[in-house]
Amino acid sequence: MDRRRFISTVAQAGVLSVLPTEWAQAFPLNKELQPFPLFIDVLLPETDTPSASQLMVHIELIKHANNIKNYPELIKRGCFWLNKQAQTKFHKMSFINLSDAEKIVIVKQAEKSKNGDIAKLFFERIKQDAFWFYYAHPETWRVLGFEGPPQPNGYLNYTKPPRI
Repeated sequence: MDRRRFISTVAQAGVLSVLPTEWAQAFPLNKELQPFPLFIDVLLPETDTPSASQLMVHIELIKHANNIKNYPELIKRGCFWLNKQAQTKFHKMSFINLSDAEKIVIVKQAEKSKNGDIAKLFFERIKQDAFWFYYAHPETWRVLGFEGPPQPNGYLNYTKPPRI
């Protein structure tokens, strides 16, 4: 085996040994987490901007959650709660089988839950972080009238007085 092939093999083995764990942690949209992107889309639906799931906010949130103690468990329990509500209220198999109106009913129920309930904690934490990650995407700025950060171009109209 020549040196080039040896280095290539070692590099591939290193990547493959890390990949399954990293991949599973970053993209665990197995059956129990399928409601997650749909829940976030109720909070941030497609309008003049893409929906949260179109911007892959759910993936960013899952990656973020993996670095915080108990956060992945909160997401799992929140998704379990969403599915349980779909079964209880609408006799559907899971949250993903609901119409948009039915999803909104369940999300509003989570929002109005008592402080300390898993539904309320799930709603508040995911809402806060989802909004943070969503509005970090330049695709969402235009609707806000934000043209982007001043750097690297600087303030191009610095010689003109501010607009009112």
